Amino acid sequence: MNFIKITCLAFIAFVSLTACKKKTTEEPAKAIPSTANVDLLFSNEVDGQPIEFGKMQYTNAAGNMYQIDLLKYYVTNVKLVRADSTFVSLENYDLINAADLSTCVINGLNIPNGTYTKIVFNIGLPQDRNHTGAQDGDLEPAKGMIWDWNTGYVFFKHEGKFKNSTNQTKSLVFHFATDRAFTIVEMPLTAPLVVNGVDKKVLFKFNLNKLYTTPTNVDFNVDYNRQSSSNQDFPWMDNLKLSFYDAFILDRIE
Repeated sequence: MNFIKITCLAFIAFVSLTACKKKTTEEPAKAIPSTANVDLLFSNEVDGQPIEFGKMQYTNAAGNMYQIDLLKYYVTNVKLVRADSTFVSLENYDLINAADLSTCVINGLNIPNGTYTKIVFNIGLPQDRNHTGAQDGDLEPAKGMIWDWNTGYVFFKHEGKFKNSTNQTKSLVFHFATDRAFTIVEMPLTAPLVVNGVDKKVLFKFNLNKLYTTPTNVDFNVDYNRQSSSNQDFPWMDNLKLSFYDAFILDRIE
């Protein structure tokens, strides 16, 4: 009888120990994806004010009050650059239309993991694509950014109105175009973009007033209708080209 009791107690103890024993086998760690998506978002503003169309509420550095009725520009060939100068190119042709927020995002798909210290992009189209190639996607003529009287695209458009020196309301037309206007913008990243298998967002701000300020103030009383169509437009074009470098700032990386 005692033998049976001892056997039962031993069996109960064994079951208890087995039940309490912790699992020592861990699940294998999931592999980190070798790529991730990087979205570039462009926020358009005037000195910190969101753009509201058709409202005479903005003032540039020259003291001109003005409004925005249309604001579009091409951001193309975005490159994510590593410290060793190697890069990943998105090979994109995107038209940013400030009136349509869905156009203000550029999608970078399957970007290889790595640390990127600079972002480079173009305003406009390089010469070989400006005059030839498929006119589809954001390059299709229906977008209203290609001349019907000349082969080539308009790289930047701002149309609206302004108050002149006698307080009259005048039309404001800026069409930045031709191969001379092709602009390369380099954005060093003070905090690098680290792609590690997790999707990221890079947020930029485009300040329209900066475009009309640095390095030369654009006075709408003098320059109010520029369409890049004559040699007389060259000084305006060259100043604007330099100003694009400061008009874009990095907001943050998420």
